[in-house]
Amino acid sequence: MTMRDDLALYCRYLRLSFRAQLEYRASFLMLALGSFVASGMEIVGIWALFARFRTLRGWTLPEVALCYGIVHISFALAEAVGRGFDTFDRQVKSGEFDRLLLRPRSLVLQVAAGEVQLLKVGRFAQGLLVLVWAFLNLPEPAGLRQLALAGLA
Repeated sequence: MTMRDDLALYCRYLRLSFRAQLEYRASFLMLALGSFVASGMEIVGIWALFARFRTLRGWTLPEVALCYGIVHISFALAEAVGRGFDTFDRQVKSGEFDRLLLRPRSLVLQVAAGEVQLLKVGRFAQGLLVLVWAFLNLPEPAGLRQLALAGLA
């Protein structure tokens, strides 16, 4: 089994999970919207702090929003794609991990694909929206170097 085969299988797992989660579209949209609004309340709180104090130890709102957007996008991707590792202890306790050991596939692939939460799209969208706003409102123009640094973070 090669890495390419494992990646292709993981993509199939993602497609199947996506179809299953979209079976109830209204529920999916409401949960995604709820995730968007809940994480949006955090940035409203940060905005309220900066509306009152302008800077916090030299940090401005666009600089904090840049960090906030990068962190939220990263966490949304990690929670959506790697959620299986978060529930790994339950798999071991319940005996489900024994079933994974019998399959001729990579354990990392099976654990990672065990639970994929696409509902984090709301958090991802909110983080992306804040990140774009931060880039547009930074004091100096966001150049290619800053975009590359943001991509590495």
